[in-house]
Amino acid sequence: RSVVLTDLEEESLEWARRSADANGVAELVDTAVLDWTSESDRCRLCEEHGPFDLVIGADVLFRHTLVEPLADVIRDVLLADEHNTAPRAMLADPTSRALRPALSTALTSPGDAAASSCAIECSEMPLPMIVPGLEAMTLVNAVRSDA
Repeated sequence: RSVVLTDLEEESLEWARRSADANGVAELVDTAVLDWTSESDRCRLCEEHGPFDLVIGADVLFRHTLVEPLADVIRDVLLADEHNTAPRAMLADPTSRALRPALSTALTSPGDAAASSCAIECSEMPLPMIVPGLEAMTLVNAVRSDA
């Protein structure tokens, strides 16, 4: 098993690599610069590092203009490998933010998914139900519906 960490900024990825090294897990961690708005970045991520079983994000729904690009990344990753049995994305987002419905709509609308034989289903759950003490967070779960 391995982990691929992504960020728009190379400096953030350098700090992530240093942290992985300091914690003795550098051989399990890879990094990739990823601009959500770049189709070529998304394709390169899937080609060089995929397929992915799980996408994890936290505090990533902070700007309305990034909802569609984030949905594109999640859709590309979840739909990239037709042999994966249960690819999913799980995002922890502050409950006070209002962009989760827009993300769910973007993910579940047919779009490019109509060209494939599968779609994406989304659900939400308050994180305190899973992890006590996280009352201000909501978990968004997106899963390929054919999985």
